[in-house]
Amino acid sequence: MHRSRIIKKILLGALSWPVFLLGQLIPRRKDIWVFGAWFGNRYGDSPRYLFEYVIEHLPGIRAVWLTHDKKLVRRLRTENCRVYGINSLLGFWYCARAGAVFVNTGYADVNRYAVVGAFRIQCWHGIPLKKIHYDDEKNFYQPASRLLKIVQKLSFSVFPFLKEESDLIISTSPAMTQRLLTAFRTSRQTISETGSPRTDVILQPKLLREQVLAGIPPDKKVILFAPTHRNLGAGQTDLFAEFPTALANKTLRETGAIFLIKMHYYHEQNQMLPEILQSAGGDIRLLKSDDSEDINLVLPFVDILITDYSSVFFDFLVLDRPIIFTPFDLADYLNDDRELYEAYESATPGPKCMDWEAVFQHLQAISRGEDNYKTERRSAINRWYSHLDTKACERIVGLTGTLLEQKHSGIH
Repeated sequence: MHRSRIIKKILLGALSWPVFLLGQLIPRRKDIWVFGAWFGNRYGDSPRYLFEYVIEHLPGIRAVWLTHDKKLVRRLRTENCRVYGINSLLGFWYCARAGAVFVNTGYADVNRYAVVGAFRIQCWHGIPLKKIHYDDEKNFYQPASRLLKIVQKLSFSVFPFLKEESDLIISTSPAMTQRLLTAFRTSRQTISETGSPRTDVILQPKLLREQVLAGIPPDKKVILFAPTHRNLGAGQTDLFAEFPTALANKTLRETGAIFLIKMHYYHEQNQMLPEILQSAGGDIRLLKSDDSEDINLVLPFVDILITDYSSVFFDFLVLDRPIIFTPFDLADYLNDDRELYEAYESATPGPKCMDWEAVFQHLQAISRGEDNYKTERRSAINRWYSHLDTKACERIVGLTGTLLEQKHSGIH
């Protein structure tokens, strides 16, 4: 299996090598910055906020968004944005010309064959609770035998676009930096604690509630259930087994709340929601990507967050509002899916519920003004955020400009 994986990468590298070489012949410009996110499939997260910030504040920079989404291309062009298909001729051209490239997963966010040579900024997608990259021994492939290690190293030398590296990695605090150091096997100089652009839009939303949560009455409190994926979308678990619909309806009526369910986008086509939505009388709703393409734009209007192992709780922390945790399948998750950086109990500043009845009991208590985790939340905020302001985008683009000037002084 591992051998075939390396062979496939080598074959891909050989077939793509001429395209890569062509890109290396194209001179780069310091005033072209390319952005992409989520393997080119979504318009959101930190690269989006940086893209929009650059358009608004740095008119001397040509900001370009790359995507696989043809509808997004048409939509952003109506807003006078530069946006192109990742595999289009102009997508390749701008990526090959770019002085700086911003991503939040990796090279697949943009055109991987034209990235090498640019100043590469890895924004990542949140503070990691789950182990990522080299730290994730269950999912991140690393050759075991000495021979395979040699073959992989040689392939990266010949086909550098197969090995993803960054010139700058964004962090929110020293605690996050420690995780990024091992996850990306990088140097401390590569990581900068600028804060996350996510914090900018969560603390200072640019959209109104009715724009983000259309159809939800303004007097309704918003409860959001946002679980993480299972095995990158391949795993399945029934998160709604024995869901107490009657108790849920009663709790929502008494508290004047709407219960939103936002499945991870890997699982949107397989929600495993039996009769909950039909029997909830409209107080329980499914929030799809078509309804809101970016969860960070929703968080400012959420009163209570419910989640399991998703890093969304780190983002929600900055609002200092109640969080309820649902580690229903914790043992199976740790064994079959992902390991965590630290013990779940100590990492999560909120009640841990092992079934839905406990969840709704805590929701009732919170509605009565009982919030017993304020101290734990404040401690977590101080640990994970060196900056609690709305200037992360400003710091990142300023640092990028400075480092780009130093690293690529020969670019025109």
